[in-house]
Amino acid sequence: TNRELRLHTASLDSQIQVLRAQLDELLKQRMAAQEALDAITYPVLTLPVEIVSEIFCCTSSAGGAHSKLTLHGKSFILGHICQLWRQIALSTPELWNTIRLTSRGALEPACIHAFLSRAASLPLSISVDEVDVDRDVLHAALNTIMPHSRNWAHLAIGSAAETMRVFQVVHQQLPMLQSLELQVDDHPTIFDDTFGTMFQHAPRLRQAHLYGFGLQRFALPWSQLTSLHI
Repeated sequence: TNRELRLHTASLDSQIQVLRAQLDELLKQRMAAQEALDAITYPVLTLPVEIVSEIFCCTSSAGGAHSKLTLHGKSFILGHICQLWRQIALSTPELWNTIRLTSRGALEPACIHAFLSRAASLPLSISVDEVDVDRDVLHAALNTIMPHSRNWAHLAIGSAAETMRVFQVVHQQLPMLQSLELQVDDHPTIFDDTFGTMFQHAPRLRQAHLYGFGLQRFALPWSQLTSLHI
């Protein structure tokens, strides 16, 4: 009936008023709690930026290259803690000068460009592993880093012979290279003149690890090496 509906509506209005009062009280409590939280000073956030940056570098390198700069690696995680840490992480080049082109690493050209930009002018460590990686995707990623070969300090490649041809453009463009690791599937046509001398002009090369192919027509600055594994 009309009377019952009016009574029910009045009852609902009364309940709404009670709930609104409760909500207002909860909002006040939340605001007070947030103000108290904002007033807290965390000791770690008072450290000088240089110290935090050094801690980040130690944390990042603790797990080796495999944890340093994957898409879900420590450098990315540190940048998601808070705004201050993100600013510090993004402005610390040492966190970004290792690039892993692998199935678990960074293969998108845009991501690689971000690494290169954040690494600034630091020497680069490049790791390439073709296992479980689409070859076209890998070659696109390699083409992104090739123009920066003059900054390569450490290079590790595990790939098929065909992929090695992408590296032909680095011939005589490796003034900073200190260590080289190659694991390449042997192939009769890989040892043309370009591949054979690809890494011959590397004045700072001291360490070489060479696996999976013959060395008869492969040239390195052998006399300057201090460590060789074959």
